[in-house]
Amino acid sequence: MKIISERKYTVTEVARILNCSKSQVRYLLVTGQLRGFKIKKSGSRGSWRIYESAIIDYLIENDNFAEFFSKKDFSELDEKVLLEKLKKKIFRLASRR
Repeated sequence: MKIISERKYTVTEVARILNCSKSQVRYLLVTGQLRGFKIKKSGSRGSWRIYESAIIDYLIENDNFAEFFSKKDFSELDEKVLLEKLKKKIFRLASRR
């Protein structure tokens, strides 16, 4: 059985994806509006990691879907197709410099 790991993103990458500042992303994490976890390193406060599924959940729950895709109607897209398009766009936005 092959286990597929889900992509994890840094605060900087999520800020690019959501088109906001890193401090806004940290605020979303601290308030629980965006789910993530901290990687603790000795001598530091740790750094956040956010799963791709948490970003998708955040976009859906906060009704940023249409804004994110610049479209108004998604009814013509199958749920699986829409999810794949969303994942590709998230990865593309996170990867740009």
